[in-house]
Amino acid sequence: MEENGNRYSRLDMKGQITLTSHRTEPADVEVTRYVLGTADTANPDGKLDKLNVFEDSDAALSASHPWWNWYGWPAWWNHVNGIGRITWKLRIEPRKPVDLEYSWHYFWR
Repeated sequence: MEENGNRYSRLDMKGQITLTSHRTEPADVEVTRYVLGTADTANPDGKLDKLNVFEDSDAALSASHPWWNWYGWPAWWNHVNGIGRITWKLRIEPRKPVDLEYSWHYFWR
């Protein structure tokens, strides 16, 4: 990608969260995952949101890890990236693993 005379490389990432209920009855759960960049996919049936660190309290909370403030973020970072939020709401059957798969991307130079 080229923006304002600068060239950026797109980095595509993916992840997986596996959940298993050890209860004897089904469990209703909500899982939230924050990613640095833009959330692209979330299976099964995850909800994708792009957050604004400066205006969204959820984004500010996700960016409040101790390393967030001491890392020297480049001035262009938030201009070409942001924070993505992925949310799943699902029912987990007893002793049947469920894989939550997701992907996201961000730009770097």
